[in-house]
Amino acid sequence: MIKKGLTICFMVCILCTNVFAHTAQIINKGENKYKSLRLTPHVYNLANRDLSDLRLKDEKGNIIPYFINSSYSASYQESHIYPMILIDSFEKDDFFYFDYKIDKDFDHDILATSIVFNTKNEGFAKRVNILGSYDGVKWTAIQEDTIYNVDNNRNLEIKFSSTQKYTHYRLKLSNNLEKLSFDNVELCYSEEKIKTDYFIENLIHEYTVEEKGKETHINISGLKNLRLDEIMITSDDIFKRDASTPNGVEEIYNLSFGNERYSDTTLQMDQYVSKSDIFTVVIHNKDDKPIQISSVAVKHYTDELIFDGSTGEVFILEFGADDTLQKPVYDIANYKSDVLRQQIDKLEISNISVSQPAQIEKEADYTLVFNITVIVVAIILGAIILIRLKR
Repeated sequence: MIKKGLTICFMVCILCTNVFAHTAQIINKGENKYKSLRLTPHVYNLANRDLSDLRLKDEKGNIIPYFINSSYSASYQESHIYPMILIDSFEKDDFFYFDYKIDKDFDHDILATSIVFNTKNEGFAKRVNILGSYDGVKWTAIQEDTIYNVDNNRNLEIKFSSTQKYTHYRLKLSNNLEKLSFDNVELCYSEEKIKTDYFIENLIHEYTVEEKGKETHINISGLKNLRLDEIMITSDDIFKRDASTPNGVEEIYNLSFGNERYSDTTLQMDQYVSKSDIFTVVIHNKDDKPIQISSVAVKHYTDELIFDGSTGEVFILEFGADDTLQKPVYDIANYKSDVLRQQIDKLEISNISVSQPAQIEKEADYTLVFNITVIVVAIILGAIILIRLKR
């Protein structure tokens, strides 16, 4: 009997707990093995802040491994050529020197990965030392190399072992019996770089404007859990005021003087994550009248789920089930870079089903029912104990 009573108590506790989940439907399409699914603001609003509760399943309920991708990268070649002019050539202690400098001034740092010599001389191979300088006075050794032009085999480019920033370069030869001369010399920069672009979406969210004393409150809805990039406020009024958000205070302005117009009404959010559905921007008006807001736009970062979708016609994304869930770890993340080099089909969320917790009419009624339940259970357990004691 005691065990039966404890079982009843446990079941009551379970029934009083309300766990619910949301689902999104994804229709499969395309011929490629791998698929990408861009998450929508609605998913962010309802999911855990770190997306730890996202579970992707097929039609049979089987888990589909995925990894989260927030950006795409592309390689490109950055190249610059800087013509150089000869400023001096001389012989000293059995060495011959050629001094060169950049032909003109630039408003950015000079970077160089090699120096190229052009000459009409043939039949030579010279060991040379390269030195660098910022002023043509103090020289620093860079490296030693060989230039040659023999029987149609030539190497007239010295590639630096590391990127150099000098504006003056000196070529030092052990001698110049070949009477080398150079028609022109060029300083070159060539490097492969990776450009990373994060997924950012520009959306028009619903908002309300509320005047509170000397402040204008812009309440933007639907921003919970979004990593914010920028908030752009549009107004035709002339103003220059401070605007504050949970991320800090910035100055915004929209000024006009004759034919000149100066405007910056964008608030930089630096990937700030909104903790609530309503995000408030406060404009401090001081003693001026409030400005009229025409529109509010929000840029936010977004993510994609990348997964093997080669089987199945429909996928289900589950989220919002449990805020204590740990983020899943799948093997596909170990070869993420290889997957991203493949052709990937883009899928979309076609339907979101939001499960609502049971509505409680009055908190007082709920408390009363709970208290009555506890009292009844206590009476039952007490009666059981008394019966046992009498025996």
